[in-house]
Amino acid sequence: MPGRVRSAILWTGLLAALWALVGCSASKDPETEGAGTNVLIRFGKSDYVRANEFVRRFEEGRGDILYIVAPTVDSGPIIYDLVSDGRKVEVRRDDTRDAHGSSAGQTTFSCQAIGWTSKEGRPYLTVSQCEGEAEEHRLAKFDRSQK
Repeated sequence: MPGRVRSAILWTGLLAALWALVGCSASKDPETEGAGTNVLIRFGKSDYVRANEFVRRFEEGRGDILYIVAPTVDSGPIIYDLVSDGRKVEVRRDDTRDAHGSSAGQTTFSCQAIGWTSKEGRPYLTVSQCEGEAEEHRLAKFDRSQK
C-alpha cells in the first residue's frame, strides 16, 4: 500500500476516534446536568441534585456554598446565600430586588439543620433550628419532573 494511502487511512481513523470520543463526552445525563453549579435558578431535577448534595455534605460535617435565586410571584427574585461549615448554615436573605419585600433588605441568620420538607408532593429545601429568624424557613420549591 502506498504511503499516502496508508497515511490518509491512519488520519481518517484518528479523526473518527477523536470525533467519537468528543461526542461521547458531550452527552448529558439529565439526572445530573448542571449539578456542578453553585447557583440554583431553575429548580428542576439538576438543581434538586445540587441542593441534595449540599444537604448531604452538611450531614457529613463538610462545608459547602450554595446560592439560590428564588422567583417571586409578582416582582423580583429573593436571593439566598448559603454557607455551611458542616455544623451550621449561615443564610443571607436578600429581597432588595423584590418590590414587595421587607424593608430590611438583607437579613442574616444561622441555622443548625438543613433538609427537605414536602408540601403538595413537592420537595422544599428547608433550614430549621434557626436563630434570628423563624424556627423553620422554606428556601425553595423544586419540580423534579423538569430538567
